[in-house]
Parts: sequence; structure tokens; C-alpha cells
Amino acid sequence: MAEVLLSASVDFIIHKLASVANENISLLSGFNDDLQRLGRSIPIIQSLLLDSERQPPEKEATKHWLKKLEEIAYDADTVLDELNYENLRQTDSISDANVRARQNEALEVVRVVTRPTNEVPSTYAIVGMAGIGKTTLARLIYNDSIIESHFDCRIWVFVGENFDVSRILCLILESLTEKKNEVQSRDALIKMVKRELQVKRYLLVLDDVWNESPSLWDDFIASLIGINPMSGNWIIVTTRSQQVASLVTSHPCLALEKLSDDDCWSILRYKACANGVVPSKEMETIGKKVAQKCQGLPFAASLVGGILRGKGVEEWHSIQESFSTFFNLLLKSSLFQDVKKDVYDNVTCCKMHDLVHEVLCKVSSSETKRMDKTALDDIPQWNYDWDFDNNIGGDVLEGLQPHPNLKILTVKNFMDEFPPWVRRIASLGFDNVVQIKFLGCKRCREIPSLGQLPNLQYLELNGFDSVTHIGPSFYFTNNHSESNSSGNDYHGRTLYPALKSLTIEDMPNLLEWMEARVMSTVTAADFQVAVFPNLKELTINRCPQLNSAPSHFPRLKQLSMSNIEKHIAENLSCCSPCLRKLEIINCEKLTMLPESLYSLQSLENLMISQCPNLTSLPSIHEEVEAFTSLRSLNILHCDGLTVVQSKILCHCKNLEYLEVSQCANLISFPVEELQQLGCLTILGIYRCPRLTSLPKGLGCLTKLRELWYGPFSDGVEFDAFQASLHGLEQLQSLYYVELCGWLHWNSLPYQLQHLTAMKELYILGFGVEALPDWFRYFRSLVYIGFFNCQKLQQLPPKEVMQCLTHLVDLTIDDCPLLGERCTRRSTTDSEFYKISNIERIYINQKKLEH
Repeated sequence: MAEVLLSASVDFIIHKLASVANENISLLSGFNDDLQRLGRSIPIIQSLLLDSERQPPEKEATKHWLKKLEEIAYDADTVLDELNYENLRQTDSISDANVRARQNEALEVVRVVTRPTNEVPSTYAIVGMAGIGKTTLARLIYNDSIIESHFDCRIWVFVGENFDVSRILCLILESLTEKKNEVQSRDALIKMVKRELQVKRYLLVLDDVWNESPSLWDDFIASLIGINPMSGNWIIVTTRSQQVASLVTSHPCLALEKLSDDDCWSILRYKACANGVVPSKEMETIGKKVAQKCQGLPFAASLVGGILRGKGVEEWHSIQESFSTFFNLLLKSSLFQDVKKDVYDNVTCCKMHDLVHEVLCKVSSSETKRMDKTALDDIPQWNYDWDFDNNIGGDVLEGLQPHPNLKILTVKNFMDEFPPWVRRIASLGFDNVVQIKFLGCKRCREIPSLGQLPNLQYLELNGFDSVTHIGPSFYFTNNHSESNSSGNDYHGRTLYPALKSLTIEDMPNLLEWMEARVMSTVTAADFQVAVFPNLKELTINRCPQLNSAPSHFPRLKQLSMSNIEKHIAENLSCCSPCLRKLEIINCEKLTMLPESLYSLQSLENLMISQCPNLTSLPSIHEEVEAFTSLRSLNILHCDGLTVVQSKILCHCKNLEYLEVSQCANLISFPVEELQQLGCLTILGIYRCPRLTSLPKGLGCLTKLRELWYGPFSDGVEFDAFQASLHGLEQLQSLYYVELCGWLHWNSLPYQLQHLTAMKELYILGFGVEALPDWFRYFRSLVYIGFFNCQKLQQLPPKEVMQCLTHLVDLTIDDCPLLGERCTRRSTTDSEFYKISNIERIYINQKKLEH
């Protein structure tokens, strides 16, 4: 009986690809290539099965392989789940059968996410194995009419394994704007998403989440809170991992149960037969037995139904035929994914299917070592990726040692000490390797020796929870019994000679990263050995106990440090004169920066963020010309900072982006120097509630396009605030303006009326009661918003509002008087008639229906 199920499993895969390829379905973007790639494997697998039918499985290990093939169909979630969902919805009867099975669960989630809540934001998790219907259920919720009316906007993002916050924000933005986004800066992404979401109640679905890092999830949530701090927003997460579900929410998650055999039969027969009418009693008997073998998985039921559609009784019987095959044959049947070839038809890239390596977990080490890997000799890219919960021994990975032709190696979620070939990869002739990533190897206590790999250019070390020191073995090995193929002694050689990019992240227990030259194992002759001679990019993130690091990177151009000890952030001696980008983020104990910061004459981008105890920037001597190449300067969330010295901006002639924001105790900012920044296109000085010295000379910033300004100290009078904007009226390049004032200011700056090219205007916190008639000049305005204007009661007259011919979006939030008048339609003081022609109106996060 086991062989019967195995036969059905692989048959499912073959016919699924064939049936999908032949159906006239409108594919989602990006699915065509995947489908064609999978489709090319059909004839190969079919011929292999014809041969394998003549011989039974010889080993228990082979049964493990074949059993896991069943799950490959389910893993099609990532490529075919969306496709199947749309296909199912094209036929109402099929949709009814599939939907009915999950309807009660969908209604329960809808009730949960539409209840009042004080969380910001709230999160709900749907967890279950592959193929059980998580994405289908999430789609039912997403498309529910109650959900559609309750939330101002809905966003769907497929996350997958790459939980990169900037990437997810970019996908959110593209979902909201329905446009391809080219912006890469995280701060810019946050601002752009904020424009779309800041006053709207939203539902965000994060489909297929694998991330188990609390710091990454917290970072993402912090960004969402900064974008929209209101309650009532919800995130729905789908995941296969209970650990992920526990991480993202404190609410009880929805663990999907398998369907009943009757439900599976209902789905299968509507998929296989027109209107669900089975042609014969014999076929119904067969079909019900097959439905039982679907093991409660709706994806499997739909899959089998598609295979059986239009087939006769004999073909229905054939799904139970048995077969067997072997590992080296599977290699040729595209179970290694994403195979790429060069113009000479040589394989240049190959990724191990995540279910193939799951099978390896079940196969004994001796069998693994005996596997025929000759077919892999010319495949230069290997990705070893295990599920989070697998406890895999090093002997299994040892049996998967690749050929020395290897160029790219990724090992992910490996939960044991590395085998010898990984630890000593540099001494085993892997001279062609250019990229290595070790990710989530939480139990490994030592970083492999990689310093002698002559062509290694990209190295990422992430999630080594058990590593406390990066020491001698990281650089080289003196074990001559494991020397390289030429037998050369390593003394005097350059270490990491070709490395361009190094990332060290998520090592909570890392205390020390040693210099190569101070190690006790290094002889005096080695002191002159060059280390990292070509390193361009260095990232050290979320290593909160790291106290020491190397100080010599002669060609470093980009340095990013986040959530580390202050000793590392304070020591910039490692920075070369050619450094172009420096980021220091979330260093809570950092109190000062060294004067050597100003010696970085090539520096173009500087960000200092979330350093609450940084009290001041270093002093600048008269003879020093600092930041002559600087293009972007961001100082954010530094509550201990009180003064930004005037000399800092004196020589920033090339500065294009300047942002100083959310510094709670900042009282002084350069006044005169701002007008010298003729290249400035984006200026943000905002949420600094104690700032008293305001900039001058904004009119000199002829290239300025975006402005975020205020609020400053409540002791600043309106006239002083308005005077600081002198010359702003001349800037016809401005298209985005956000001004924050105080409730006791009963006017708006007069300069605004002259910004006729402006497309976005946001007014926050002013005490104005009625908007002036000069709003008629804003003929280019597309978005306008009023926030926390407690006294605002009246919009301009209707004839003025009708002049705003391009206005499509009006937001009124926490403006109680105006909000009430715009909501009422029949009273004498109603303002609704003035805005009834505007396409989208949001009042206190709710869309106003016309």
C-alpha cells in the first residue's frame, strides 16, 4: 500500500505540470518562467518512471525519497498556489466546494480582525503544513465583503524566506500605488508608505513567513508604528512554523486542521467531473478511495481532480500504480531547482529543492555518502537549506560535499557542528568559490576557516547564536595535514585577498572579533600579512555584546553598524579615507563620536539613528574642512543631542538630502549655513520640540523638492516661524510640503500661496479656524491633509475648492470640528457640499462614502 501511495504522489506531480501547462489560465506576473522550467522536466520524469516500474524499491531509504515526492506537489504553494486559487475561483461549483470547507474558519477570523482593539498594530497568525490551504483561507478573508468595507485599504505581500524589512516595505508601497518602485532608501520608503497609510485603517496579509528572528520582526513592527500609530490596523500572517506564529502574535493562532474525507471528495469530484457529476459508480468508488489518500489536504484533492478530469475509468485506476527510482535519476528530473545554463549548455547554477534536502534528513549517513554525485561535478552553486525544526547531523552534510568547481555556497538552518569539509574548505582546493552564506546555524560554535580562499568576494555570517569569539580559525588554518592541494605553507599569504563584502549579523553572544595580527598562534613573520585588502562593504548588525573588532580595512567604502556596543561605534579608526557610506543605528550606549569622523573626506552618506545617549557631535577645528563630499546626512531619534554645530554644514556644498528629526532635546541648529546648501533637494527638520534657533535662507535652496518642517519649541512665535520660511515662495521646484505648527498659531505661513506647482500639502497642529481663499492657486495639488488642527472649522468656499482640479485625496484626522461638518450633509453648517467631487475623502481613518 505504501508503494501505491508513492506512485500516486509522483503521478500527481507529472500530470499536474501537464494539466496546468495546457489550461488557458491568465498567469500572475513571474509564473510563466517557473511553469516552463517545471514543464521541461515532464518527459524526463515520465521516461524514468517507465524504467522504474520494472523494479521494486530496494531500500527503506528509497521509500523515504519517494514518500517525500508527495510533498513536492504541496510545496507548489510558492509557485502554483496563487495560480490554483485563481483557477478554482473561475468555476463557481469548484469554488463552492473548496470555500465551503474553510468558510467557518474564515468567518471566525473576519470577526476577530473587525473587533475594536488597542494594539498598534494587531497581528493574527494562520499556521499549518504545506498544502493545507493557508493561502486560500487568507484569500477568502482578504476578499470578504465585511473586510472590504471595514478597512480603508488591503495589502497582500508574499514574503517567503527573505524577511528583509526594506524589501517588504517596497512591496507594500507597490501594492498601494500599483506602480513599480525604484526607491531603495529605507527612510524614503517609510516616508512614501506613510503618505499612503498614515491615516488609513489597513489590513496587511504577509503570506508564507519563515522569519524566526525577533529583532527583525520588531524592526518591521516599529516601522509600521512609525508609519501609522493608530489602533485598528491588522496584520494576518500565514506560516508553516508554530515558532513563527508564536513570535508574531500573542493571540491564539489558527492552526488549520486537515479536511474530512468527504470534503476532499467534494473538491476532487467538482474538479474532475463537469458539475461534480461522476459518470459511473465504479469511478465514484475509485474517487472516494483516492480522496482518502489526499490525507485531508485540499491542495492535493484539487491537484488529483485536475489530473483525473476528462479521463476514463482505466486511467482513474492507473493513479494507484507503483514505481521506484533513485537519487541520481532524481537529479536529472529537475528536483534540483532553478537550473541555469550558459550558451554552451553547461549548468551554471542549481538550487537544492527544499523537499529534497528534507529527504536527506531521513536517509542514513552511510547511504548519503554512497550517493552518486558525479552529475553534480559541473554545478557551481549549492544551497543547503533545512527546515528550522530539523536536527540534522554533520555526517549528512559531510556526505554532500560538492565538487571543487563550486562557486556559490549557502548553508541555512543547519543545527549541528559543521563537518570537516566545511570547516576546512579553504584547504581542500575550493579555489573557485566567490560567495558563501552561513545563515541560522545556531548551534555551530566556530566560524569555518575561509581566509585563504583566493577568490571569495562575498561572505555573510548570520544567526550564529553559539559563537562567542571570532578567532584564529576564521583567518587561516596551520594544520599542514589539511593544506591546499599544492602543499604551500600559508605563512606570509594575504588573507581574504578578494573579499569585497562581509556581513556579520544576529550573533547575540559574540564578544570578540580578533585582529589577525594579535593572535598568539601567529608567528612574527606573519605580522605583515595583509588582511581584507579589498573589502569594500562591512555590515555588523545585532551583535549587542561585541566589544572589539579589527581596525584595519584599507579600502572600505561602506560601513553599517546596528545594535552593537559603543566601543565599536566609537572606534572609526578602521575606516579608510575612501569610506563613502557610514550608518550607526540603535547604539543605545553611544555617547560620543571620535574627531576622526571628519577625516573621512570621501564620505557621501552619513546616518546616525536611534542613539538616545549621544549628546553631541565632535568639535571641528578651524583648519578642518569636514564633509566636503557629503550628499546625505540623517540624524534621527537622538534624544540626548542638544546642539548641531554650525561648522558641520560649512563645507557641505554637495549635500542633497538633510534630515534632522525626532531629537527630543535638540535646541540649536545651524542658522546661516543652511542657505549655502545649493544642491539640497530634500530637507527635513521636524519633531524637535525644544528647537529654538531656526534656519534661515530657505529661498536660496533653488533645487528643493521636498520639505518637512516643524514643530519646534512652543516658545517660538508664529512670526519667527514664518520668517524662517522667507524666500520659500520663490521655490517653484517644491512639490511636497509638510508643516507642523502649534494650536495658538491662528494663521498659515503666507509663502504657501505662491507654491503653485505643489502636488502634496500636509498641515499639522495649527490653530487656524478657516482656510484662506488663496487655496484657489493650488491647481496642481493632488493630495492634501489636515491633522490635529483642533480649531479648524471651515474649508475655503466651494468655488475655491472647485479650482483644485487635480485634487483626488483629502485627509482630515483629529480635526473634530471640521471632521464633523464634513460628515454631516443636511445641516446648515455642513462642509460636505464643498468636497463632494473629490475622489477619496478620509476622516479619522475612515473613508467617507459619497
